[in-house]
Order: sequence, then structure tokens, then C-alpha cells
Amino acid sequence: MNREGAIKATRQGVIAGVFVCTITLISFIIGYLGNYSEGILGYYNDPWIFIDIVLVLLLTFGIYKRSRAASIVMVVLYLLTPVIFYFEGYSLGAMRGITSTILALIILWFFLKAAQGAIVFHRIEKAENPNYKKTSKIWYYVGIPIGAILMGLVALGGAITVGYLPDTFVQSGDEISEFAYSSLIDAQIISEVDKVKYIYVDGMTWAVSGQLLTQDSLVLYYPDDDGSLEVFVMPYESITKVSLEQMGDGWLSDSVYSFESFDTNGTFLLSTEDGGDAKFIAELNRMTDSN
Repeated sequence: MNREGAIKATRQGVIAGVFVCTITLISFIIGYLGNYSEGILGYYNDPWIFIDIVLVLLLTFGIYKRSRAASIVMVVLYLLTPVIFYFEGYSLGAMRGITSTILALIILWFFLKAAQGAIVFHRIEKAENPNYKKTSKIWYYVGIPIGAILMGLVALGGAITVGYLPDTFVQSGDEISEFAYSSLIDAQIISEVDKVKYIYVDGMTWAVSGQLLTQDSLVLYYPDDDGSLEVFVMPYESITKVSLEQMGDGWLSDSVYSFESFDTNGTFLLSTEDGGDAKFIAELNRMTDSN
């Protein structure tokens, strides 16, 4: 590959990056406006997708500047896509169809060529240009920390995707991972025979703070003043009243619900994202009415 070929390859990588951002944004808009909660459009109906869009835009700008690091990171992130979809339960072939899968491979090819082009361009510049400047130290003091933060966000998103960390909304029992079940059992929040119907975790990990429904009880758990985990199990037949105390404000705040039982009363939080609070309360009301 010569200089002209290297420049052409990076330009094509830029076009591919813009194309990926556009398709992702369109998928989010369709998923959001259609209020999809299932399937691939349900996957894209998630505010975390904006982190992906911003990250790809930044890497695309890096490719435009013929950055070797940006082009290589773009390839790695794009290769992670099928892995993420696999853990989300999607098959790329079934999900996209043959034509779209071929298109995805073509885009990957452009990203690979862009990485090669960036590397070749700098190699030629270093060999032929006596005024060739090495990467500015500003990239070490600014670029590396920003890159580390972005990679940390990607790692966080990956941990949520594969189930090591809870998501930001109410999840059904079918959506949580075996790791989540193990964490809840090890912390003695649920037993091995319990089946989680719905769960909302308002802590950073599964067994810190949250509320869930099993086949027979409402379970609340949170740390006390000493940091020890408190677990409260209210059988459905003991619950006499459930009320909405304060409606949440979308992604900014959770709804606050109160409950009364024969023995105690209290409150718990539920995210309103994707109507998760309504699903949780509907199931809780169904179970209490049937007892």
C-alpha cells in the first residue's frame, strides 16, 4: 500500500464510521418512537446507545486524523458487537439476514483497511518526511485518559450486557443472568428454589440494594447504618395495600411505592424506564389479589 492508498483507506474508514453512527441513531429513533421492548429494536431503545454513538464518532474523527490508535480501537469495538449480541440472545444471521450480515462484514473490512492505512501512512511519513512529527505529548496527557474513560464505559456496558452488573431498569427473571441468581443466593436474599419474576436493583451490584418479586414474596434488601445487608421478605398473603407515593421522572428519578402488611410497612423504589414499574406493580397486585 502506497501513500495514496493509505489516505484512501482512511477516508473509506471515515465513511464507514459515519454510516455505522447513522444506522445506530436511526435504529434508536425507531425503537424509541415505537416503544419497542423486545427484539433488536428493543435492544436499541436504550439511552446507553448514545454512548456507543459518541464513542464511534470520536473514533471516526480519529480515523479522519489518521490516528493508528483510533483505527485499531474501532476494529476491536466492531468485533465486540457480535459477542455482545450473542450474550443478549441475538443471532447475527437470524437477526439481520444474509444481506445485512454481508454488509456488516464489508464495514469491518473498511475498518481493517483504515487501520492498515493509518499505520502505513505514518510509516511512509516517518521514512520520507524529514519534518515528520511524532505524536504530540498532549495525546498522552489528554488522549490517553479520555481513551481510558471511554474504554471503561465500554467495559461497564459489556459487564451489564453479559449480566455481571444489573441494568438501570426493572428486569424480568428471564432477563437476568445465572451470575445474578448466584449473587442473590450467596447473599441469602433468595433461596435456591426461588424464581425471580421481576427485579429492580438500585445499587451498583446485584446484592447491594434492590427489590424483587419471587413466586411467593416481595423481597426488599438494602444496607443498614453499619453496612450490613438487611433482607425483608413479605409473603403476598400478608400484604394488605400497595400505593404510589411519588411518580418518577423518567431516567432522572425512580418512582416511590409504599406497602402495608400485617407485620410492617415501608417503601421501595422502581425505575419507570420502559414501563418497568407498571409491570412490577401489576404482577405484585396480581399475586396479592390471588392470595
